[in-house]
Amino acid sequence: GVDFPTLIKLANIHRIDIPMYYALKDVSGIPEELQAELKKRQDVNALKSAVVSAETEYLNGVFDKNQIPYMLLKGSVIRELYPSPDMRTSCDVDYLTKPEDTDKIEKLMEKDLCGELD
Repeated sequence: GVDFPTLIKLANIHRIDIPMYYALKDVSGIPEELQAELKKRQDVNALKSAVVSAETEYLNGVFDKNQIPYMLLKGSVIRELYPSPDMRTSCDVDYLTKPEDTDKIEKLMEKDLCGELD
């Protein structure tokens, strides 16, 4: 008697659709089209997660190469505590840097956008 379309809609609103996919992927009785929709969302989120991870590694390397101290915050740190990192949806990375490094970081980002960095 579970209203799966409503359950999935609510899970999406509250951004828990990916953990729900993992919790329900082997449960019988879920309509195939809804299971496929959850799987599609998980696939898309896994791809986004991979892109964000690659960009984070790249930016960390730029900061390290230019001796800019930084600390990763929030989702990018917490995601590693999940059973699967893609369970923690995120589309950005939060960095803590020193205020005095702001100009240097801005110049590096401008160079990066113009393709001037290695």
